Amino acid sequence: MNKIKWTTKNILIWGILTVFALMVIKIASRSIENDVKNLLDDCGYTVGTVKIFFIPNSPPRPYLRYRYNVDGVEIEGKMYYKWPPRDGAKAGEQYVVAYSNKDVKKSIMLFDYPIKQEGDFEKFLKVNPPR
Repeated sequence: MNKIKWTTKNILIWGILTVFALMVIKIASRSIENDVKNLLDDCGYTVGTVKIFFIPNSPPRPYLRYRYNVDGVEIEGKMYYKWPPRDGAKAGEQYVVAYSNKDVKKSIMLFDYPIKQEGDFEKFLKVNPPR
Protein backbone atom coordinates (compact mmCIF):
# COMPACT_ATOMS: atom_id res chain seq x y z
CA MET A 1 0.00 0.00 0.00
CA ASN A 2 1.39 3.36 -1.02
CA LYS A 3 1.59 6.01 1.61
CA ILE A 4 1.13 9.67 0.78
CA LYS A 5 4.20 11.70 1.52
CA TRP A 6 2.95 14.80 3.32
CA THR A 7 5.28 17.38 1.94
CA THR A 8 4.67 21.09 2.21
CA LYS A 9 3.53 21.09 -1.42
CA ASN A 10 0.91 18.35 -0.79
CA ILE A 11 -0.38 20.11 2.32
CA LEU A 12 -0.67 23.38 0.40
CA ILE A 13 -2.56 21.74 -2.48
CA TRP A 14 -5.00 19.97 -0.13
CA GLY A 15 -5.49 23.20 1.82
CA ILE A 16 -6.33 25.16 -1.34
CA LEU A 17 -8.75 22.44 -2.52
CA THR A 18 -10.47 22.38 0.88
CA VAL A 19 -10.88 26.18 0.95
CA PHE A 20 -12.22 26.14 -2.61
CA ALA A 21 -14.76 23.41 -1.77
CA LEU A 22 -15.95 25.32 1.30
CA MET A 23 -16.37 28.50 -0.77
CA VAL A 24 -18.47 26.64 -3.37
CA ILE A 25 -20.71 25.20 -0.64
CA LYS A 26 -21.13 28.63 0.99
CA ILE A 27 -22.01 30.31 -2.32
CA ALA A 28 -24.54 27.58 -3.19
CA SER A 29 -26.25 27.82 0.21
CA ARG A 30 -26.33 31.63 0.00
CA SER A 31 -27.94 31.36 -3.45
CA ILE A 32 -30.70 29.10 -2.07
CA GLU A 33 -31.25 31.47 0.87
CA ASN A 34 -31.53 34.42 -1.55
CA ASP A 35 -34.02 32.52 -3.73
CA VAL A 36 -36.23 31.81 -0.72
CA LYS A 37 -35.91 35.41 0.54
CA ASN A 38 -36.83 36.81 -2.89
CA LEU A 39 -39.82 34.47 -3.11
CA LEU A 40 -41.06 35.49 0.35
CA ASP A 41 -40.57 39.22 -0.39
CA ASP A 42 -43.24 39.13 -3.13
CA CYS A 43 -45.51 36.17 -2.52
CA GLY A 44 -49.04 34.98 -2.22
CA TYR A 45 -50.27 32.21 0.03
CA THR A 46 -52.48 29.21 -0.49
CA VAL A 47 -53.03 25.78 1.05
CA GLY A 48 -51.06 22.83 -0.36
CA THR A 49 -51.47 19.10 0.10
CA VAL A 50 -48.54 16.71 0.51
CA LYS A 51 -48.59 14.04 -2.22
CA ILE A 52 -45.31 12.17 -1.62
CA PHE A 53 -42.62 12.47 1.04
CA PHE A 54 -39.64 10.31 0.13
CA ILE A 55 -36.53 9.66 2.21
CA PRO A 56 -34.07 7.49 0.26
CA ASN A 57 -31.51 5.22 1.95
CA SER A 58 -28.77 6.88 -0.10
CA PRO A 59 -28.48 9.96 -2.34
CA PRO A 60 -30.33 11.81 -3.78
CA ARG A 61 -31.63 13.95 -0.93
CA PRO A 62 -35.08 13.53 0.59
CA TYR A 63 -37.80 15.27 -1.37
CA LEU A 64 -41.45 16.13 -1.15
CA ARG A 65 -44.09 16.57 -3.85
CA TYR A 66 -47.11 18.69 -3.10
CA ARG A 67 -50.07 20.23 -4.92
CA TYR A 68 -51.61 23.64 -4.54
CA ASN A 69 -54.14 25.79 -6.35
CA VAL A 70 -53.67 29.38 -7.59
CA ASP A 71 -56.56 31.10 -9.34
CA GLY A 72 -58.18 27.76 -10.15
CA VAL A 73 -55.02 26.25 -11.65
CA GLU A 74 -53.61 23.16 -9.90
CA ILE A 75 -49.81 23.21 -9.65
CA GLU A 76 -47.41 20.53 -8.44
CA GLY A 77 -44.37 21.60 -6.46
CA LYS A 78 -41.28 19.67 -5.47
CA MET A 79 -38.84 20.46 -2.68
CA TYR A 80 -35.51 18.86 -1.79
CA TYR A 81 -34.20 18.73 1.75
CA LYS A 82 -30.80 18.56 3.30
CA TRP A 83 -32.65 17.64 6.50
CA PRO A 84 -36.30 16.59 6.29
CA PRO A 85 -38.94 18.34 8.41
CA ARG A 86 -38.67 17.47 12.08
CA ASP A 87 -41.77 15.27 12.24
CA GLY A 88 -41.71 14.27 8.59
CA ALA A 89 -44.74 14.84 6.40
CA LYS A 90 -47.44 12.40 5.42
CA ALA A 91 -49.40 12.20 2.20
CA GLY A 92 -52.66 14.09 2.57
CA GLU A 93 -51.43 16.56 5.19
CA GLN A 94 -51.97 20.22 4.40
CA TYR A 95 -49.69 23.20 4.99
CA VAL A 96 -49.49 26.81 3.90
CA VAL A 97 -47.65 27.28 0.59
CA ALA A 98 -45.92 30.55 -0.32
CA TYR A 99 -45.71 31.11 -4.08
CA SER A 100 -44.07 33.81 -6.16
CA ASN A 101 -46.45 36.41 -7.57
CA LYS A 102 -44.16 36.65 -10.61
CA ASP A 103 -44.09 32.90 -11.30
CA VAL A 104 -46.70 30.85 -9.41
CA LYS A 105 -44.76 27.64 -10.14
CA LYS A 106 -42.02 28.80 -7.78
CA SER A 107 -43.14 27.92 -4.29
CA ILE A 108 -42.18 26.60 -0.91
CA MET A 109 -44.27 24.63 1.55
CA LEU A 110 -44.18 26.20 5.03
CA PHE A 111 -44.09 23.30 7.50
CA ASP A 112 -44.37 25.62 10.48
CA TYR A 113 -47.97 26.35 9.43
CA PRO A 114 -50.02 23.15 9.21
CA ILE A 115 -53.68 23.38 8.23
CA LYS A 116 -55.37 21.05 10.70
CA GLN A 117 -58.87 22.50 10.85
CA GLU A 118 -61.22 24.99 9.26
CA GLY A 119 -60.04 28.54 9.89
CA ASP A 120 -56.29 27.80 10.28
CA PHE A 121 -55.48 29.38 6.91
CA GLU A 122 -57.53 32.51 7.69
CA LYS A 123 -55.69 32.85 11.04
CA PHE A 124 -52.37 32.57 9.19
CA LEU A 125 -53.42 35.30 6.71
CA LYS A 126 -54.37 37.69 9.52
CA VAL A 127 -50.84 37.48 10.93
CA ASN A 128 -49.06 37.15 7.53
CA PRO A 129 -50.94 39.14 4.88
CA PRO A 130 -49.88 38.49 1.24
CA ARG A 131 -47.26 40.93 -0.06
